[in-house]
Amino acid sequence: MSELQARIAALRDAGGGRFDPVRFRFLEVLAQRAAVQPERVRRILQDRLLAGLDDYLARMEQPRQVAAGAPVAATCLPLAQLNAHIRRAAGAADGTSDELPSVRRFRRAWSAGRVQDQLELAVSRKPANAGPLNSHALVLESLALMEQLSPAYLGRFMAQVEALQWLEQVQVKAAKAPARSRRKAD
Repeated sequence: MSELQARIAALRDAGGGRFDPVRFRFLEVLAQRAAVQPERVRRILQDRLLAGLDDYLARMEQPRQVAAGAPVAATCLPLAQLNAHIRRAAGAADGTSDELPSVRRFRRAWSAGRVQDQLELAVSRKPANAGPLNSHALVLESLALMEQLSPAYLGRFMAQVEALQWLEQVQVKAAKAPARSRRKAD
């Protein structure tokens, strides 16, 4: 059992506990509990701990392989694969990898200005006699707080809201399209 505890301690010292802290803590507690159990139970817990430790190490290594572009086994974390795919697609789609720094600064400034314009438009549409529980007024207040706390987050949030509005408009248009085609057929 001391070999497994030494492996866990070495992993902890190397910072391996930060990969999945909850799972790592489970392995530490399992090792502690196994040390005080009768021999038959200890063997069962040791096998379980060994399998869990091997799985933890394998899962910890997979994101590094994906980031390095190495071939990954079929048991790879789906999230790591998705993140790697998104990074590759984003680099190819928007060309930011070879984008000039001045263009990046312009893009950020343009986005910030667009967010400010959207906020000003929303504020101009605020009802004159909005009560304290008016949903529009509450949303505007929360957006103002968000802008104070993190303007970058507000920009991402507004982009998400804009995308949702666009999807809603597309859905409404798609729902109206079959109705028009049925009228033409009649």
